[in-house]
Amino acid sequence: MEKEEEIIHVLGTKEFKKNVRKSGYKPEYCQMVIDLMESGAHHIEVAAALGIKKTALQEWERDNPEFKEAMDIGRAASTAKWISKTRERAFGESRYGSDRLLEFMLKNKDPEFREHDKEIARISSSGNNSITALSSDTLLSILNDLKNASDER
Repeated sequence: MEKEEEIIHVLGTKEFKKNVRKSGYKPEYCQMVIDLMESGAHHIEVAAALGIKKTALQEWERDNPEFKEAMDIGRAASTAKWISKTRERAFGESRYGSDRLLEFMLKNKDPEFREHDKEIARISSSGNNSITALSSDTLLSILNDLKNASDER
């Protein structure tokens, strides 16, 4: 937790943001991006922490292969963090958090999760909006699909 707070503090300072805007991309941002995304941060949060627009982040990714690799690693780490939170919630290891929020985050973090929309819609229409209403097979399938998608990155 200390490392996350330290990274967010450094990235969030006005001086850092001013220097990023002034000088543009630097290779040392690669590790910063990975560290931030390991905490579950979304790429838009990374752009905000760096004090740049989302389009600048996309340009850096397009123009710098090492930054693209860092973003890919970061996205996989971020998705893995959310998968872990979902697994904890689904298997009763944690009672904290919102089932709907976890569903929303995973659906928007990784296209693999969208394939399971039909069963989720069926359960939601039955009035049971809990992730715990999903069958064990579906939960394991979702987790395996997301893990495989993360491994491919």
